[in-house]
Parts: sequence; C-alpha cells; structure tokens
Amino acid sequence: LHLIHEVNEQTNSDQYPIVVHCTAGVGRTGTYIAIDAMIDKINQEKKVDVYNFVLQMRRERHLMVQTIKQYVFIYRSLLEYYIYGNTRIEATMFQSIYSNLRKNKQ
Repeated sequence: LHLIHEVNEQTNSDQYPIVVHCTAGVGRTGTYIAIDAMIDKINQEKKVDVYNFVLQMRRERHLMVQTIKQYVFIYRSLLEYYIYGNTRIEATMFQSIYSNLRKNKQ
C-alpha cells in the first residue's frame, strides 16, 4: 500500500499514464493495478467489485492476477486500506505519535 501511495503522490496520472510491469507483465502487475484501481473506487464509492475488475483485466490481458495468493492479497490489502487507511508515519514523527497513542490508551 505504501508503494502505491508513493507512486500516486509522485506522479500526475491525469497528465501521464503510469507504466506497471513485472517480469511477465501479468501476475504482480495485475495485482498492483487491481489494488490501485480498487483503492480509487473505495475513495469514490465506498464499494468495490474485485472479481469483475480482475475478470475485465483478464479479458484485456490473459492471466492478469495469476495465482490465488495474489487474488487473496488484493482482498487483504483493500481490507487493510478500508479499515486503517494510510497509516504511514514519518520516522521523525514516530516518537511524538507513539507518546500520544500511549497517553490515549491510559
């Protein structure tokens, strides 16, 4: 999730397309594309249809999302994003955030 967030922060996909490619261009590539697209759907509509999205990708490029592990990873990643959002903390902010969390716990 952090990688997707960083790529989207550093690029302007409205102006230029983002190229995603693993060794074969299907398994990890499809997994990355599915997670990125479904995060956009969560942000816009608060719902996703992973099955039909992957099915559509597979109509356009055979074997996108190659394994059941990759398919499950998509669901787990989206669940984590939906529940927790972006939880990235800069190292310089860790101590103060950690202290605040400990105070709130007590």
